[in-house]
Amino acid sequence: MDSNNGKAESLTMTPSDPQDESKIPDAQ
Repeated sequence: MDSNNGKAESLTMTPSDPQDESKIPDAQ
């Protein structure tokens, strides 16, 4: 499941969704 999680985060890191990127640092 860890591998899947990493992949999902990579997709959210896409510059296509700047709002999603903001969520990444918050979750971390």
